[in-house]
Amino acid sequence: MLGPSIEARMSQGKALRAKVSRTSHAEWGAPSARPDLIKVLQHSDRGRVPELLPIRYGRMRQSPFAFFRGSAAVMAWDLSKTPATGIRVQACGDCHAANFGGFASPERRLLFDINDFDETLPAPWEWDVKRLAASVVLASRELGMGGGGCGDAVLKMAESYRQHMREYAQMRALEVWYSHMDAEVFIEEAKTALARKRWKQVEKEARLQTAEHIFPKIADVMNGRTRIMDHPPLVYHPRASELMRKHVTQMFHAYRETLPGDRRLILDRYRIWMLREKWWEWAA
Repeated sequence: MLGPSIEARMSQGKALRAKVSRTSHAEWGAPSARPDLIKVLQHSDRGRVPELLPIRYGRMRQSPFAFFRGSAAVMAWDLSKTPATGIRVQACGDCHAANFGGFASPERRLLFDINDFDETLPAPWEWDVKRLAASVVLASRELGMGGGGCGDAVLKMAESYRQHMREYAQMRALEVWYSHMDAEVFIEEAKTALARKRWKQVEKEARLQTAEHIFPKIADVMNGRTRIMDHPPLVYHPRASELMRKHVTQMFHAYRETLPGDRRLILDRYRIWMLREKWWEWAA
């Protein structure tokens, strides 16, 4: 009823090394049947707003790390050909260094964690670790670090991952669920006065990115209702066709039906502008 013990799970994990050794992850070479990378990116663009694609690709051209950030689909294809133990998780899917940061919890505590899940998917656990490791190297290069510094940084990342996973393996599920990292830990563990000053500045800037600080800057009251203001080319209200309005309405009601009663009550307190009569004429 309670599942295997900690010792049994540890033993099962070690047994997987006979199937997929740790050294098998050390090398990678491009497969001969690797698809054209541009076609992979174009395929991943399905569903994205066409008008924003030039901005997306313009950002990706700025540096190797910027390209890496925008090409999760390419790395997913590459990683799909690498060794895996068969343990699947709900992976972040785009686990790179720039997708970690500070954010406010519902209790208004400033936490540090992954803050972007738009590429999440069930996948081998190894994918997130490898993508994060590659991003650490590219980000370190962008900061001007040499090969030795890049190597030290990625080894430290892997060591921290290993130590924390071993710690979590000893914990109950609820203990893992409630575990968190306060952003203040970077200030407390800073080794120099300069580092401590820098982390204090980072924490201050992160606190300004919480909803209570950002919302007044991006919203205004129009006709007695609060709405997000247009800031093209990235933030704007698109012109919705009748077909789009019908499609979104169906999606909204279908989602609402999946919720328990208490969640529906909360959702019903919000007004979805696209569901308003003649919204598309007003937005135009």
